Amino acid sequence: MHSDGYCLFLNPAMCRILGTARPEEHIGEEYIRWIAPEYHPIIRERVRLQSETGKTAPPVELEYLRRDGTRIAVESTAEAIKYKGLDAHMVFVRDITQRKRTEKDRERLQAQLAQANKMEVVGHLAGSVAHDYNNKLSIILGNAEIALNEVGPTHAIYGELLEIHEATLGACGLTQQLLAFARKQTVVPRSST
Repeated sequence: MHSDGYCLFLNPAMCRILGTARPEEHIGEEYIRWIAPEYHPIIRERVRLQSETGKTAPPVELEYLRRDGTRIAVESTAEAIKYKGLDAHMVFVRDITQRKRTEKDRERLQAQLAQANKMEVVGHLAGSVAHDYNNKLSIILGNAEIALNEVGPTHAIYGELLEIHEATLGACGLTQQLLAFARKQTVVPRSST
């Protein structure tokens, strides 16, 4: 690339990245057209610094625009050179589409693993709470049954005791759902009423 921003030479591999057939199509073309707009300031600054210092531009990840408008992830570095007596930059561009895809897959899998770990912790907590809750409900249920047998259906508090007994049975159903969740069983929610 000429320091003024146009293409002096292009190899067939770069044509494949740009989605074109012949290098001649690009000679004299402004290279900034190949780069996605949001990267233009970065590239201009890299060219300026390299022109001033003559140092190699470190690798940078960006996106190039193919002729059909699609984007392609690339990694680019550049060396300041003289080409046919002109100040130029030898730009090396590598397609990193597969690497980016692999990174996204890895991130997705890590997120899934983190979610699974969270659910594991929630399951353990739910199981612990359900066992403790179940123990308390057993006491309430047992005492309600004893009281129901002691007072009989004609007693003034029999209705209230029966409500306590029925509510406790409903709560036991909820506890069973929590325990099933903790054991990673399929839970079919049921109303306790």
